[in-house]
Amino acid sequence: MFATAAPVCLQLDGDTLISLVGHLPRSSRLARALTTPVDTLAVVSGPGTYVSPSWFSNRTQAPSWNYASAQFNLRLSSMDDPLFLDRHLRELVTLMEEGRERLWSVDEMGDRYDSLSKRIIAFEGSITSWDGRFKLGQDEPDGTYEEIVAALGDSGADDILTWMKDFNSVR
Repeated sequence: MFATAAPVCLQLDGDTLISLVGHLPRSSRLARALTTPVDTLAVVSGPGTYVSPSWFSNRTQAPSWNYASAQFNLRLSSMDDPLFLDRHLRELVTLMEEGRERLWSVDEMGDRYDSLSKRIIAFEGSITSWDGRFKLGQDEPDGTYEEIVAALGDSGADDILTWMKDFNSVR
């Protein structure tokens, strides 16, 4: 048993999660193990942050941690197909570049893109089950939630703050 970190994109069919697509160095232990499909567990971490009682008017509160994460049981397969890998890399870069002032594209790499992409392999994991955990202030009283949001806004923790506001949009 072993673990490895890898960038992934969630694949949807409408609102239904169907698979995770990612890539690995060809030289990695996982890539070498994917000679046949394998059952595996993927842990995906979203943003997280320490929540300090120093932010609260009620100082009897305990510290906490707000986070978003999910675990996926997958049937993982190697996708040794240059076109599949290219689609994945372009999708991943598009997602990661979103909202930036000067968007970057893999095409700007020129010939280097082909050279580097030969060193990695794509994988697809069909989702057999999953479980998400989201602790984003939903159980906090309104006043405490507002103090957390204000403190995170002051600290520049925009990623977790965006998730908290989205998750608590009915407040």
